[in-house]
Amino acid sequence: MARNTPKALGCLMVPLHISSLVMPLMAGLLMVSWAFDPSDTALVSRAGFMAGFAAAWIAICMVLDSTRPDGRTSSGPRTVEYLNLVPSSVGLVIAILAILEGQADSPIWVFGLLSNIIVALTSFKFYQNHEGFEAGQRLYRRQVQFAIEALDAQRQLEIRTDLNSALTVLEQRGLITADIATTYRYLPLGLLGHTAFPKPPPEVARRRRTAEQRRTAKPHGTNESKE
Repeated sequence: MARNTPKALGCLMVPLHISSLVMPLMAGLLMVSWAFDPSDTALVSRAGFMAGFAAAWIAICMVLDSTRPDGRTSSGPRTVEYLNLVPSSVGLVIAILAILEGQADSPIWVFGLLSNIIVALTSFKFYQNHEGFEAGQRLYRRQVQFAIEALDAQRQLEIRTDLNSALTVLEQRGLITADIATTYRYLPLGLLGHTAFPKPPPEVARRRRTAEQRRTAKPHGTNESKE
């Protein structure tokens, strides 16, 4: 969340990120502790504030990420969403029970728990999870494109000139054909290596390694001396 932020701002955002993970857990535990000892007043206000704070921060991160290229991409498990959704859901159920029994200190704060659930569910939809080989390749191409677009026009021209010169040398030495050189010259900047030497899918790479190991393996008994 909120990636590619300036370093100074990123340092300030770290404790806020941590709080958005810890506070919903504390809110859920607060409600669970009341469920095991309902003789005291349920601190719905405290739980609602902590969950609401986490919801507000996640919402801010989504707004910031919506303005960035590829800001809505995600990978791996949805840790943040689950750490907000599960405790707040449990806390909301217990808070409602406390309100119905008239033991909640401030029923209005139940909306803090509810808002965290809504924001966490929205985050599942907002951040697009890129899993699998093909999705990873598409994400890589977009990230390269964004990096190239961040360069000024003069720098892009210099890179293109150097690339064309290198392709001309390779063509003159007969290392690549004229057709290949022409194709590579018209490729988007940053994608030459990815196109000329594409990364094979994991299963293909695995089969290649296995075949190579079998090919280079020394057969048993070939070097045994005969007496």
